[in-house]
Amino acid sequence: MAFKRTNESGGEEFSDGECWFDERNVCNYCREQREADGKPYRWADERNSFGCYAGRYCDACWPMSGYRDAVDPDARWSPEDAGEVMYEDEY
Repeated sequence: MAFKRTNESGGEEFSDGECWFDERNVCNYCREQREADGKPYRWADERNSFGCYAGRYCDACWPMSGYRDAVDPDARWSPEDAGEVMYEDEY
């Protein structure tokens, strides 16, 4: 079974074996490896880390993303998650 096809408008569509979806909804973190292995693609959801956009990941790739709240449901936001601050008293 082919898991990739071209649609009527020339765009690519991908399949997880059950349904077809566009490139925006395919997990690009495991896409190349699954394509090389001939496996179906995985649906990717928009993920947020502490309320900030983190990217689009499938359920299998999200825990390996490096975001603390992806692996620890009890993780809490800290100022260190935001990166640089302008003033030391902002901590």
